[in-house]
Amino acid sequence: MARMVLKQKSITIFLVVMLFSSTVVSIWVSIWHSQNKDRFRGEIVISNDSDFKRKFNFPGSGTKNDPFRLEFLQIKTTKDYGIKISDTTSYFVIRNCTIQAIYDAILIIDVNFGTALICNNTLNSTFSIQVLRSPGITITNNICKYGFTGILLAHCLNSTIMSNFCLNSTYGIALKGNISNSIIQNNYLVGHKEIGLYYDYWDEYSFSFYQNYNVSISNNTCILSKAGIKIDEFLELPTVVKTTFIVESNNCSFNEFFGIGIRSHLALIKNNYCGFNDIGLSIVYSHNSTFIENQLQNNTSFGISIGHSSGCFIYSNNFFDNNVDGPILMDAQAFDDSTIESHFGQNTWFYPLISEGNYWSDLIWIPGITYDINGSNNTDPFPIQNPIV
Repeated sequence: MARMVLKQKSITIFLVVMLFSSTVVSIWVSIWHSQNKDRFRGEIVISNDSDFKRKFNFPGSGTKNDPFRLEFLQIKTTKDYGIKISDTTSYFVIRNCTIQAIYDAILIIDVNFGTALICNNTLNSTFSIQVLRSPGITITNNICKYGFTGILLAHCLNSTIMSNFCLNSTYGIALKGNISNSIIQNNYLVGHKEIGLYYDYWDEYSFSFYQNYNVSISNNTCILSKAGIKIDEFLELPTVVKTTFIVESNNCSFNEFFGIGIRSHLALIKNNYCGFNDIGLSIVYSHNSTFIENQLQNNTSFGISIGHSSGCFIYSNNFFDNNVDGPILMDAQAFDDSTIESHFGQNTWFYPLISEGNYWSDLIWIPGITYDINGSNNTDPFPIQNPIV
């Protein structure tokens, strides 16, 4: 009998302990979930500095050394935004998040210079990352899939876009407006319906006096899209604007139309690989630009095609087996329709200081030979005997 009573007491104590523990756990889970509910359901909208703490209690103090940290969030929402931050002056970082929203996974608008870092996120929305009028932003190591645009920046000078993977969208990276002193580097952009990396500025009716300069686009892989890289800048007064795009050491191959397309002035296009496209380098309405040390290989049409452009220098490029099936009258590996009457004069297919032109795989080289270029009366008067290594 005593054993039965002891056993019943033990069971009662056990049940009380279990009930108490369960209650404590339930209360703790309820409190934790209440404090962290936005980590799992979105959307997160921050419209001023106080929202970081007051609305969401994110860790950090908003300083450069201790930014507010939006990290390890799992957001899948049917609302427009996963995370939207606007009109803030505090430093913040968005990292290691997985976000899916209807319109923008991450939207940044009008935040202070250099205060935003977006890194190591996996994103899937119409716009994975969209940043407007927020200079000095850094976007690194994100995976942006599907949707319309992986990363869109508008009027964000001094920005860095580095080592991101943008896959199977309409545009991989799209840039608009003034992006002076920006770096777009080491991004992998593949399988886009239109363009891997696209800069677009069109000003037909107003006179723009902004200066867009020192934009570095380098070491990006832009493949298996309609076009690899396209810089498309039209200005009513191009002589007022100093534009310097440096497009260097990119792999732009296996694209349906062209590897790199340039419509801009004062551009430097150097040491890019453009192979197995329709056209390697497509250049239109570009003046006083330089194209050197590019590898142009097995493009179905021309290795370089230049239209309505003048004052450009094209030298030390390697042309390997481009336009091999071209018609009899258009059988060169390059096209250039410039003439001495062109706006800035005829394009030059050699480096005047050392009288060195380009390498042409279809040319049997002997001293003094020249290479005729389709389109007008353009010639490489000093073709080189061996490829540039």
